[in-house]
Amino acid sequence: LQFDALLIRQITVHLLILCFKRFNRFSNWLVENDKLEEKTVLLTKFQAALPDLSIILSCLTDINNRQMALPVGCERDFKLLILSLLTLLNQYVVSLSDINFQFPNLSFFNSLLDKSNFNGIDLILLNFYFNLQTNSSSSINSNVSKWWIKSNNSNSLFTCLLKLNTTN
Repeated sequence: LQFDALLIRQITVHLLILCFKRFNRFSNWLVENDKLEEKTVLLTKFQAALPDLSIILSCLTDINNRQMALPVGCERDFKLLILSLLTLLNQYVVSLSDINFQFPNLSFFNSLLDKSNFNGIDLILLNFYFNLQTNSSSSINSNVSKWWIKSNNSNSLFTCLLKLNTTN
C-alpha cells in the first residue's frame, strides 16, 4: 500500500478484502461447529498477518491529497480507490472487534458534501464514511458528523441530506 503505482495499491486492497471475506466465512463455520478455540487461534494469526491499520489510513490520506490536488473539472478521480480503502477499513472494524483508530480528516468528503448532485458511488462513499466516523475515536471531534455546522458551500450536513432526498 506504500507503492506510488495506484494500480498496485488497488490490487493490494482488493486482495486484502478477499482475505477478510474468506476469513469471515471460515470464522463463521468455526462458530457454527463449536470450535471457538480454533477461531481464537485463527483470529490471532490472521490479525498478525495483516498490515497495520495506520498504513491503510496513511494510504487513504495520500489518496485524499491526490484527489484534492486535481484541477476543478478534471475527468480523473480516485473514487474507486477511496471506496476500496473504506471497504477495507470497514472489514477491519467488522471482523476485528478490538480495533481503535483515529479517522483522518479528509477534505474529499467535505467537497463531496458540497456537490449539488450525487451519483451512486458518491452515496456509497458517504455511507461508508459515516459508518466509519461513528466507529472511530475521532468522531466526537469531527465537524463533518456535526449536522448543524455549515461547510464551505454554506450547506450543513442536514441540508445536504435533505437536498439529496429531493434531487435524486
